[in-house]
Amino acid sequence: MIKISVIIPTYNRLSSLKKCLLSVLENNYPDFEIIIVDDFSQDGTREYLEKIKNKNEKIKIILNEKNLGASRTRNVGIEKSQGVWLAFIDDDCRAEKNWLSALAEKFENEKIGFVIGNTIYFEENYRGNFPERLVGNDEARWPGSGNIAYRKYALDEIGGFDEENFFYANEDTELALRAVSFGWKCERSLEAKVYHEKCFWKINSLLRSAHNISCWPLLKKKYPQNFQEFKIDLWLGVIWEPKEYFYLLFFPILVPILSGRYFLQGKRDWKVFFAKWPCVLILKRIYLWREAWKQKTLII
Repeated sequence: MIKISVIIPTYNRLSSLKKCLLSVLENNYPDFEIIIVDDFSQDGTREYLEKIKNKNEKIKIILNEKNLGASRTRNVGIEKSQGVWLAFIDDDCRAEKNWLSALAEKFENEKIGFVIGNTIYFEENYRGNFPERLVGNDEARWPGSGNIAYRKYALDEIGGFDEENFFYANEDTELALRAVSFGWKCERSLEAKVYHEKCFWKINSLLRSAHNISCWPLLKKKYPQNFQEFKIDLWLGVIWEPKEYFYLLFFPILVPILSGRYFLQGKRDWKVFFAKWPCVLILKRIYLWREAWKQKTLII
Protein backbone atom coordinates (compact mmCIF):
# COMPACT_ATOMS: atom_id res chain seq x y z
CA MET A 1 0.00 0.00 0.00
CA ILE A 2 1.37 3.40 -1.01
CA LYS A 3 1.86 5.85 1.85
CA ILE A 4 0.11 9.24 1.79
CA SER A 5 1.27 12.28 3.74
CA VAL A 6 -1.55 14.64 4.73
CA ILE A 7 -0.23 18.18 5.21
CA ILE A 8 -2.32 20.58 7.32
CA PRO A 9 -1.00 24.14 7.66
CA THR A 10 -2.65 26.01 10.52
CA TYR A 11 -2.70 29.50 11.97
CA ASN A 12 -4.93 30.74 14.82
CA ARG A 13 -7.81 28.35 14.13
CA LEU A 14 -7.67 25.96 17.06
CA SER A 15 -11.36 25.03 17.10
CA SER A 16 -11.41 24.41 13.35
CA LEU A 17 -8.14 22.49 13.43
CA LYS A 18 -9.50 20.01 15.99
CA LYS A 19 -12.45 19.18 13.71
CA CYS A 20 -10.21 18.91 10.67
CA LEU A 21 -7.75 16.62 12.43
CA LEU A 22 -10.50 14.34 13.73
CA SER A 23 -11.98 13.97 10.25
CA VAL A 24 -8.61 13.06 8.72
CA LEU A 25 -7.86 10.54 11.48
CA GLU A 26 -11.16 8.80 10.66
CA ASN A 27 -10.16 8.24 7.02
CA ASN A 28 -10.36 4.64 5.83
CA TYR A 29 -7.13 4.70 3.82
CA PRO A 30 -4.78 2.16 5.47
CA ASP A 31 -1.40 3.92 5.32
CA PHE A 32 -1.10 7.64 5.95
CA GLU A 33 0.65 10.16 8.17
CA ILE A 34 -0.58 13.60 9.22
CA ILE A 35 1.83 16.52 9.29
CA ILE A 36 0.48 19.58 11.10
CA VAL A 37 2.57 22.70 10.61
CA ASP A 38 1.64 25.55 12.94
CA ASP A 39 2.59 28.96 11.60
CA PHE A 40 3.31 30.56 14.98
CA SER A 41 -0.29 30.69 16.23
CA GLN A 42 -1.16 32.79 19.28
CA ASP A 43 -4.59 31.33 20.14
CA GLY A 44 -3.61 28.22 22.09
CA THR A 45 -2.97 26.06 19.03
CA ARG A 46 0.68 25.51 19.89
CA GLU A 47 -0.16 24.45 23.44
CA TYR A 48 -2.79 22.01 22.12
CA LEU A 49 -0.33 20.53 19.63
CA GLU A 50 2.28 20.11 22.35
CA LYS A 51 -0.25 18.12 24.39
CA ILE A 52 -1.12 15.71 21.57
CA LYS A 53 2.47 15.35 20.40
CA ASN A 54 3.61 11.72 20.50
CA LYS A 55 0.10 10.49 21.44
CA ASN A 56 -0.66 9.15 17.97
CA GLU A 57 2.02 7.65 15.74
CA LYS A 58 0.24 8.95 12.64
CA ILE A 59 0.61 12.60 13.71
CA LYS A 60 3.77 14.66 13.25
CA ILE A 61 3.85 18.17 14.72
CA ILE A 62 6.01 21.02 13.39
CA LEU A 63 6.03 24.44 15.07
CA ASN A 64 7.34 27.40 13.08
CA GLU A 65 9.47 29.73 15.17
CA LYS A 66 7.92 32.74 13.45
CA ASN A 67 5.05 33.42 11.07
CA LEU A 68 6.19 32.29 7.62
CA GLY A 69 2.96 32.47 5.60
CA ALA A 70 0.91 29.68 4.07
CA SER A 71 3.23 28.89 1.15
CA ARG A 72 6.35 28.43 3.24
CA THR A 73 4.36 26.57 5.89
CA ARG A 74 3.14 24.04 3.30
CA ASN A 75 6.68 23.69 1.97
CA VAL A 76 7.90 22.88 5.48
CA GLY A 77 5.34 20.06 5.54
CA ILE A 78 6.53 18.82 2.15
CA GLU A 79 10.14 18.74 3.37
CA LYS A 80 9.19 16.60 6.39
CA SER A 81 6.85 14.23 4.52
CA GLN A 82 7.55 10.55 3.93
CA GLY A 83 4.63 9.71 1.66
CA VAL A 84 4.74 8.94 -2.05
CA TRP A 85 1.62 11.07 -2.49
CA LEU A 86 1.03 14.33 -0.60
CA ALA A 87 -2.53 15.40 0.21
CA PHE A 88 -3.25 18.97 1.30
CA ILE A 89 -6.24 20.11 3.34
CA ASP A 90 -6.87 23.44 5.07
CA ASP A 91 -7.51 23.63 8.78
CA ASP A 92 -11.04 25.00 8.26
CA CYS A 93 -12.16 21.95 6.26
CA ARG A 94 -13.46 18.50 7.20
CA ALA A 95 -12.73 15.43 5.10
CA GLU A 96 -15.08 12.54 4.35
CA LYS A 97 -13.93 9.09 5.44
CA ASN A 98 -13.06 8.00 1.90
CA TRP A 99 -11.24 11.25 1.03
CA LEU A 100 -7.75 9.77 0.78
CA SER A 101 -8.92 6.59 -0.93
CA ALA A 102 -10.75 8.63 -3.57
CA LEU A 103 -7.65 10.72 -4.23
CA ALA A 104 -5.40 7.65 -4.37
CA GLU A 105 -7.56 5.96 -7.02
CA LYS A 106 -6.74 8.70 -9.51
CA PHE A 107 -2.98 8.20 -9.31
CA GLU A 108 -2.98 4.87 -11.15
CA ASN A 109 -1.60 6.53 -14.29
CA GLU A 110 2.05 7.46 -13.70
CA LYS A 111 1.60 10.61 -15.79
CA ILE A 112 -0.87 12.06 -13.27
CA GLY A 113 1.03 14.66 -11.26
CA PHE A 114 -1.85 15.97 -9.14
CA VAL A 115 -5.47 15.26 -8.29
CA ILE A 116 -8.00 17.97 -7.44
CA GLY A 117 -10.64 17.08 -4.87
CA ASN A 118 -14.22 18.29 -4.53
CA THR A 119 -14.59 21.08 -1.94
CA ILE A 120 -18.15 21.79 -0.79
CA TYR A 121 -19.03 24.93 1.11
CA PHE A 122 -20.61 23.96 4.44
CA GLU A 123 -22.88 21.14 3.18
CA GLU A 124 -24.39 19.69 0.00
CA ASN A 125 -26.70 22.08 -1.88
CA TYR A 126 -26.20 24.86 0.65
CA ARG A 127 -26.42 28.38 -0.75
CA GLY A 128 -25.21 31.09 1.57
CA ASN A 129 -25.99 34.78 1.47
CA PHE A 130 -23.59 37.70 1.36
CA PRO A 131 -21.54 38.54 3.41
CA GLU A 132 -20.77 34.83 3.53
CA ARG A 133 -17.64 33.99 1.62
CA LEU A 134 -18.58 30.93 -0.43
CA VAL A 135 -15.28 29.06 -0.38
CA GLY A 136 -16.09 26.01 -2.46
CA ASN A 137 -14.80 24.10 -5.44
CA ASP A 138 -17.76 22.08 -6.66
CA GLU A 139 -16.92 19.55 -9.38
CA ALA A 140 -13.23 19.92 -8.48
CA ARG A 141 -12.78 22.60 -11.10
CA TRP A 142 -9.93 24.58 -9.53
CA PRO A 143 -6.55 23.45 -8.11
CA GLY A 144 -7.18 24.90 -4.65
CA SER A 145 -4.69 23.97 -1.94
CA GLY A 146 -7.48 23.09 0.51
CA ASN A 147 -8.22 19.79 -1.23
CA ILE A 148 -5.55 18.57 -3.60
CA ALA A 149 -2.92 15.83 -3.78
CA TYR A 150 0.42 15.81 -5.56
CA ARG A 151 2.79 13.05 -6.49
CA LYS A 152 5.85 13.80 -4.37
CA TYR A 153 8.15 12.99 -7.26
CA ALA A 154 6.42 15.72 -9.27
CA LEU A 155 7.05 18.29 -6.52
CA ASP A 156 10.66 17.16 -6.27
CA GLU A 157 10.96 17.93 -9.97
CA ILE A 158 9.10 21.26 -10.18
CA GLY A 159 9.59 22.61 -6.65
CA GLY A 160 7.02 23.44 -4.00
CA PHE A 161 4.70 26.39 -3.47
CA ASP A 162 6.12 29.66 -4.76
CA GLU A 163 6.64 31.74 -1.64
CA GLU A 164 6.82 34.99 -3.60
CA ASN A 165 3.54 34.24 -5.39
CA PHE A 166 1.87 34.15 -1.96
CA PHE A 167 1.72 37.94 -2.39
CA TYR A 168 -1.03 37.33 -4.97
CA ALA A 169 -2.86 34.73 -2.82
CA ASN A 170 -2.86 32.34 -5.78
CA GLU A 171 0.15 30.20 -5.05
CA ASP A 172 -1.93 27.04 -5.49
CA THR A 173 -2.87 28.07 -9.04
CA GLU A 174 0.74 28.91 -9.88
CA LEU A 175 1.94 25.51 -8.64
CA ALA A 176 -0.66 23.64 -10.71
CA LEU A 177 0.18 25.62 -13.85
CA ARG A 178 3.87 24.95 -13.27
CA ALA A 179 3.17 21.22 -12.99
CA VAL A 180 1.21 21.28 -16.25
CA SER A 181 3.99 23.24 -17.97
CA PHE A 182 6.39 20.44 -16.96
CA GLY A 183 4.15 17.91 -18.68
CA TRP A 184 2.32 16.51 -15.66
CA LYS A 185 -1.34 15.65 -16.11
CA CYS A 186 -4.22 16.62 -13.83
CA GLU A 187 -7.09 14.43 -12.67
CA ARG A 188 -10.22 15.30 -10.73
CA SER A 189 -11.99 13.28 -8.06
CA LEU A 190 -15.59 14.23 -7.33
CA GLU A 191 -15.67 11.58 -4.60
CA ALA A 192 -12.75 13.12 -2.70
CA LYS A 193 -14.96 15.49 -0.72
CA VAL A 194 -14.10 17.97 1.97
CA TYR A 195 -16.50 20.45 3.55
CA HIS A 196 -15.43 24.03 4.18
CA GLU A 197 -16.83 25.62 7.31
CA LYS A 198 -18.86 28.81 7.17
CA CYS A 199 -16.87 32.01 6.84
CA PHE A 200 -17.81 35.64 6.43
CA TRP A 201 -16.32 38.64 4.71
CA LYS A 202 -15.05 41.53 6.77
CA ILE A 203 -14.16 44.88 5.26
CA ASN A 204 -10.40 44.35 5.49
CA SER A 205 -10.47 40.81 4.09
CA LEU A 206 -12.86 41.82 1.32
CA LEU A 207 -10.69 44.73 0.22
CA ARG A 208 -7.53 42.60 0.40
CA SER A 209 -9.15 40.00 -1.84
CA ALA A 210 -9.34 42.55 -4.65
CA HIS A 211 -5.59 42.19 -5.09
CA ASN A 212 -5.81 38.47 -5.95
CA ILE A 213 -6.84 39.14 -9.55
CA SER A 214 -3.50 40.79 -10.26
CA CYS A 215 -1.81 37.38 -10.45
CA TRP A 216 -3.20 36.76 -13.93
CA PRO A 217 -0.98 39.04 -16.02
CA LEU A 218 2.01 37.44 -14.29
CA LEU A 219 0.69 33.90 -14.87
CA LYS A 220 -0.14 34.68 -18.50
CA LYS A 221 3.39 35.93 -19.05
CA LYS A 222 4.97 33.03 -17.15
CA TYR A 223 2.83 30.23 -18.65
CA PRO A 224 1.54 31.54 -22.00
CA GLN A 225 0.64 28.06 -23.27
CA ASN A 226 -1.02 26.84 -20.08
CA PHE A 227 -2.48 29.76 -18.13
CA GLN A 228 -6.04 28.96 -19.28
CA GLU A 229 -5.72 25.29 -18.33
CA PHE A 230 -8.45 25.54 -15.68
CA LYS A 231 -11.02 27.34 -17.83
CA ILE A 232 -10.75 30.83 -16.38
CA ASP A 233 -13.34 33.42 -17.35
CA LEU A 234 -11.25 35.30 -19.91
CA TRP A 235 -13.28 36.50 -22.88
CA LEU A 236 -11.38 36.59 -26.19
CA GLY A 237 -8.23 35.78 -24.21
CA VAL A 238 -8.08 39.37 -23.02
CA ILE A 239 -11.09 40.49 -20.92
CA TRP A 240 -11.06 39.03 -17.42
CA GLU A 241 -14.52 38.24 -15.97
CA PRO A 242 -16.48 40.44 -18.41
CA LYS A 243 -19.60 40.21 -16.24
CA GLU A 244 -17.90 42.55 -13.75
CA TYR A 245 -17.79 45.26 -16.41
CA PHE A 246 -21.51 44.69 -16.80
CA TYR A 247 -21.96 45.20 -13.05
CA LEU A 248 -20.01 48.44 -13.16
CA LEU A 249 -21.83 49.69 -16.26
CA PHE A 250 -25.26 49.08 -14.76
CA PHE A 251 -24.25 49.94 -11.20
CA PRO A 252 -27.02 52.57 -10.66
CA ILE A 253 -29.67 49.97 -11.50
CA LEU A 254 -28.16 46.96 -9.78
CA VAL A 255 -27.25 48.48 -6.41
CA PRO A 256 -30.85 49.25 -5.37
CA ILE A 257 -31.85 45.70 -6.30
CA LEU A 258 -28.90 44.13 -4.48
CA SER A 259 -29.27 46.34 -1.42
CA GLY A 260 -32.96 45.46 -1.20
CA ARG A 261 -32.14 41.77 -1.25
CA TYR A 262 -29.40 42.35 1.32
CA PHE A 263 -31.87 44.13 3.62
CA LEU A 264 -34.47 41.35 3.27
CA GLN A 265 -31.84 38.80 4.28
CA GLY A 266 -31.65 40.57 7.62
CA LYS A 267 -28.13 41.87 7.12
CA ARG A 268 -27.24 45.28 8.49
CA ASP A 269 -23.51 45.78 7.90
CA TRP A 270 -23.75 48.26 5.05
CA LYS A 271 -20.03 49.02 5.21
CA VAL A 272 -19.32 45.45 4.08
CA PHE A 273 -21.99 45.73 1.39
CA PHE A 274 -20.55 48.89 -0.14
CA ALA A 275 -17.02 47.58 0.26
CA LYS A 276 -18.05 45.05 -2.38
CA TRP A 277 -20.49 47.24 -4.36
CA PRO A 278 -18.63 48.97 -5.94
CA CYS A 279 -15.29 49.33 -4.11
CA VAL A 280 -13.92 45.82 -4.68
CA LEU A 281 -15.02 45.77 -8.32
CA ILE A 282 -13.16 49.01 -9.00
CA LEU A 283 -10.08 47.99 -7.00
CA LYS A 284 -9.83 44.69 -8.85
CA ARG A 285 -9.65 46.48 -12.20
CA ILE A 286 -7.05 48.94 -10.93
CA TYR A 287 -4.84 46.14 -9.61
CA LEU A 288 -5.30 44.12 -12.80
CA TRP A 289 -4.47 47.01 -15.14
CA ARG A 290 -1.47 48.01 -13.06
CA GLU A 291 -0.02 44.48 -13.08
CA ALA A 292 -0.77 44.05 -16.80
CA TRP A 293 1.16 47.25 -17.52
CA LYS A 294 4.02 46.05 -15.32
CA GLN A 295 4.18 42.65 -17.03
CA LYS A 296 3.61 44.09 -20.53
CA THR A 297 0.74 41.61 -20.94
CA LEU A 298 -2.69 42.32 -22.38
CA ILE A 299 -5.41 41.54 -19.85
CA ILE A 300 -8.06 44.11 -18.97
